[in-house]
Order: sequence, then C-alpha cells, then structure tokens
Amino acid sequence: MTDANCAEHHCSCFGLHIRSQIALPEIDECPPHRQPSLPLVAVRRGDLGELEPYFREGSDRLHVEDSGVAFSVAGVARYLVKDGREIVVDAIPGASPRSIRLFLLGSAFGILCHQRGLTPLHANAIVLQGEAVAFAGPTGAGKSTLAAYFLSRGCHLLCDDVCVVSFDRDGAPLAWPGPPRLKLWRDAVASLGHDDESLERVVEGHHKFHMPFSRGLGDGPFPLRRLYVLGAAPAQSDTSFRRLRGVDAIDAIFAQTYRNRFLGRMGLRARHLQLSAAIARRTEIFVASRQWGFGVFEREAERILQHAGRRQSGLTPSLAC
Repeated sequence: MTDANCAEHHCSCFGLHIRSQIALPEIDECPPHRQPSLPLVAVRRGDLGELEPYFREGSDRLHVEDSGVAFSVAGVARYLVKDGREIVVDAIPGASPRSIRLFLLGSAFGILCHQRGLTPLHANAIVLQGEAVAFAGPTGAGKSTLAAYFLSRGCHLLCDDVCVVSFDRDGAPLAWPGPPRLKLWRDAVASLGHDDESLERVVEGHHKFHMPFSRGLGDGPFPLRRLYVLGAAPAQSDTSFRRLRGVDAIDAIFAQTYRNRFLGRMGLRARHLQLSAAIARRTEIFVASRQWGFGVFEREAERILQHAGRRQSGLTPSLAC
C-alpha cells in the first residue's frame, strides 16, 4: 500500500500528537490540527524488505543504524523507528491487524520514546490529588489487575502497561496519559465482576482482553509523586513497603524501564541512567511486597491504596482518589 492511498488518523498519546496511516482504535482520535505543545510523530506504511538480512534466524531481530532502529516480529511486521519522529511499518501479508498494532504501540513507541529522551516505565499509573502514582513490576505481578481495582474504587487511571515520563522546566518528572485501555487476562476480568464476551482480545487466540476505561481527567501530564515496584511477600507475611533511595532507587527505575534491553544497542544506556537519577531525585520510590492470589487480592490492593494515599497532610485514600 502506498502513502497516497492511506487515510490519515490523528490521536494523542504519551504526550505526542500521532499522525498515522494505520488506524489505532486503542487510542482516542483527536482533531487533525496539531496541539502546539505536543510533538508530531508520523506513522506510515513502507517497504522495509531490504532490512530482512539483518533479522536472521537466531538473532535478536534488532538492527541499529544511522537512519534509525529497526526490528522484526516473525509473521507480523518489520518496524523502523527514525529520530524519535517517525515509525515505518512493513506488515507481513496476512498478518493480524491487532498483532501489528500490539508491537507498534509497544516496542516501536518504546524505542521512539527512548530516542526522544523520554522514560517509558513498564508501569501503570493513577492520579491522586492531582499527582501521578505509578505501579511497576515484572510480568505477572498483577499491575493491570491492580489498576482495574483502583478504577473500580473511583480512582482516575492515567495509563496501563507503559507510563511515559518527561520533565518540566524545573526538572520535575511528569507522567503522561497512555491508551485508555487495560489489558487483562480472563481470570482477572472475571475476578473483577466483568464478562469477557463483550471485550476485544488483545491478540487472536489469547485469553487477554482490552477493557476500555474513561480517564475523567484532562489531557495531563501530572507530576509523578511515587513509584511502587510490586513484588511477592514471603508466605504468611503482611504487605510491607520499603523506601528506596540513592543508587537503589536509580537501579529500580532502570530495571522497570520499558524495553531497557535495547538501550545498550542504541547507545543510550548512559543517558538513560542520568534520566533515572533525575526521576529518583524528585520521586518517592517504594518496593511494595504483598501476597499474590485472588483470594487475598482485595485486601492487599486496599493496603497499597491506603499507603499511596498517605501524605504529610494526612489525606485519606478516599479523599485522594
């Protein structure tokens, strides 16, 4: 498909105005005139067949060159991310549009954020009293399930899965809205009292679903006040919170950075450590250790919400949401 016969779609996400030849139903569309305060990113279709030799079997399917960073997903598409401003998508014939968008909105935009000097955290975030509180952790830590619970408690959800952080003129970290959808496994959907029959699957054949949500907020961004790194507590132990400072806080931010394994190949590791240090200086970082399992989920989630709502002013979580 050539550029000339591709319709354009406009949407806003991650603090960027996106002009795309690929429809992105996961993101709310916006007027075509660009918001002056948001950088423009173009997504277009193109032929990247000449890059295929770099994606040989057994490689990491990532190629870095002067023109940008390219990667390939077998059976789905090739992607080229250029200068933090453009993403070229070369879809494999017959590939699922959902799968194409999954890696476009995931790895491709993660790389683009790194190119722009932004910090994409593998985290979701809620807004308490006008400030963002983010929750990170390894795959399976229950980040999205926790976010869905907070949403049911009346909290405003800012983003799920990826929380993009920039800085204001004074060096304070800011968290930006992401796509207004949660990604939940079937058992998590059921545990929260929802029926997955009406939900769209993230990828065909998988029991993970998109659950749309309404932010009820402005366009953001919001100051990033806290980051919780979710972990498992020892058996029979209560939920505990341990504050990280200094190098430990910086290491935690780096470890929870989305697609951090690409940074070395991109030559951005040193810069990203500086960004992690800048976030650590202005954000409270905690390790939240809790019991996992649906039988104790609500109790553990409430303890985390109570801790997140505590401030020196003594505000309660119910007032903070």
